[in-house]
Amino acid sequence: MAEWPAQVVNYTNKTQFIFRIEKGTLDINDSGINDYFPTETMRVPFRNIIYIGDSDTDIPCMKLVNSNGGHSIGVYNPATQKKEKVYKMMHDKRIKYFAPADYSEGSELDALVKAIIDRTYYNELLEEIHFKNKKEYELDEANFSEEQKLKKSLLLNLEESGSFRTTHTVIAELRKVDYWSPDEIDWLIDIALSNSQVNHILTDDDVARFYKSIIEGAHNKKAEELREVLKE
Repeated sequence: MAEWPAQVVNYTNKTQFIFRIEKGTLDINDSGINDYFPTETMRVPFRNIIYIGDSDTDIPCMKLVNSNGGHSIGVYNPATQKKEKVYKMMHDKRIKYFAPADYSEGSELDALVKAIIDRTYYNELLEEIHFKNKKEYELDEANFSEEQKLKKSLLLNLEESGSFRTTHTVIAELRKVDYWSPDEIDWLIDIALSNSQVNHILTDDDVARFYKSIIEGAHNKKAEELREVLKE
């Protein structure tokens, strides 16, 4: 429970303190405020920040939080019910929500903040999965050389090809590669048999020459199936 202000923040350095909260550099003497922080290491990322304000001095912070995925709330005097200022903030995209400045339990503002917290909880579960998947992907990428990454990219482009023009372009790049591993050859054969765009032009000169060279030393059921197609 707050008993006394910990720090007086004036109009000019309000936004700086939003960044300090985000990065966790709360000590006023901590120069780390200017350091780069990866998104996943942020103490309180902008998407989880709720900023409540009622005047022009709050607009820079509201804009900062709102434009970075956070939640800015404009409040107005519940006694007068004058909403012109919050309407303008909404029009200028400074805020996402507005409510009477009633901070008591059960008020409209209380319900709004709690709804944002509930949403934030589930968003963070998804973010946790995202960063876990991202880390796994990066670890996998670290195991490949630049040449292997290039080949994988070309294979994916061929697999996803949706036009004959794209297929011919990718095949031209694939023909520049000197060596294909057995697994990569199997992948190429699968693409030829399953992608209708690739399969439809298998007998075109450039595509046929590429695939004949690929399956030259391959002796399995799918390679034999592809040989039959190329004979047609």
